[in-house]
Amino acid sequence: MTDGGTAPIESVEVTDVTEDKPRRKRRTGLWLGIGIPGGLLVAGAFAASLVLIAPGVAVAGAPVGFHTAGTAAQAIEQRVDDATISIDGVEVTGEDLGAQVDAEEAAARAFEDHPLWKISDWNPQDPYAPTVTIDSDTAIENLKEKAPGLFVEPVDAEVEFSDGSFVAVAAEPGSGPDLDALAADLSTALVAGDGGITVSADSVEVPATTSTDAAKTQAAALNEMAENAGFYVEDERAVPVSMKQLGSWLDVAPDGEGGFAIAADTARIQKVVDALPEKIDREAQNVTQIVDTAGTVLDGGEGQDGWKVNSIDGVAAKYAKNLESGEGSLTLDVDTVEAEITTLERRLEVDLGKLQAYAIENDKVVKTFPVSPGKAGSETDQGTFKTYVKLTSQNMGNEDTTEPPYYYTPNVPYVMYFNGSEGFHGTYWHNEFGVRPMSHGCLNMSVADSKWLFDWTPVGTDVWVHA
Repeated sequence: MTDGGTAPIESVEVTDVTEDKPRRKRRTGLWLGIGIPGGLLVAGAFAASLVLIAPGVAVAGAPVGFHTAGTAAQAIEQRVDDATISIDGVEVTGEDLGAQVDAEEAAARAFEDHPLWKISDWNPQDPYAPTVTIDSDTAIENLKEKAPGLFVEPVDAEVEFSDGSFVAVAAEPGSGPDLDALAADLSTALVAGDGGITVSADSVEVPATTSTDAAKTQAAALNEMAENAGFYVEDERAVPVSMKQLGSWLDVAPDGEGGFAIAADTARIQKVVDALPEKIDREAQNVTQIVDTAGTVLDGGEGQDGWKVNSIDGVAAKYAKNLESGEGSLTLDVDTVEAEITTLERRLEVDLGKLQAYAIENDKVVKTFPVSPGKAGSETDQGTFKTYVKLTSQNMGNEDTTEPPYYYTPNVPYVMYFNGSEGFHGTYWHNEFGVRPMSHGCLNMSVADSKWLFDWTPVGTDVWVHA
């Protein structure tokens, strides 16, 4: 046998144990006694011929003539166990290799094919060679101890942290003796039984216990875990854990069973845990929300609940355990102080008959404005609308007043449209607010009133215009 780092095996030599090792005397023979009547001797010999194997029969090199099937099986097992094999100058036994044959089946076949009573089958020319199997675990354990040069150890795949992520390091296969070939050679050598049989077997590739694919899968799982890693308050990731931190905390090593064992450094995690109260504790941020008549928030935000971490005792150990099981998050024990939210429902109403506009909050009029709506031919539309755009200043009309709309008014302040080209705006060119209609459809207001309304009204506010 050869492998990628060892010298070829020159020979495998089997020593006939029947020649070198004295056998213990067994009282299993057939006794013939002096003084026993001849008829009894004949009857005994006939009975024996019905249960004994013919002379000259050998199984796996073990003579089993004049044996019963039971004692033949014992002899065959002993033969296999005691066989001495020389591999690359190192002697091992069949027992060292975990060599086995189905001795009972072989003995039964020997008796079936060559019973003592069938004289024509005595002393067969072809010895019976049962198939030898080798227990790989036993053989490898003993061969590694006695002939380590036969092996090149495989290298397991690994997972390491490099350039900001977890990556797989490929496995490297090893090599070792071809045990199937060795078993076949041993079968032949046992039958020969003369100690002069030379056999050889090639090395075979031995895969690593932990494969490259397993490392790739583990690295991908760690990188995915890192995407949401951190310390959580309810569903919010209050303190993220970076990929770099995870890389410094985790030791990933093959577990000897084809997978990986992850060990997290609790002491390093503790340094981050110690700072959690400072990063998480906060006061509640109350908020005033402006909503429309349907309750849709137009302005004011959502507010923010206050947090206070109860305790950080044991947090580092819990997070380490989570990481080792593939879970990158940990929900903290935090007291929550709910933010106070004040809701203001705002809407605008315009009464064209009274030439008045009203700012209404929570169903109460907070301010009334005199307005000048569209004049005859350009009446302001009635209906329900929503403000959709606000402009601090706009030039209205056309600088070429010979072209539609035949007027031009620059720098109109605080424009707030709600229906196409109709909207609220400040007016500096007349003072007829609450007196009579003067516009091309908009609601003219004083500059001061228009600024107040502009600041008070968010986009999306409901506007009801009626006569």
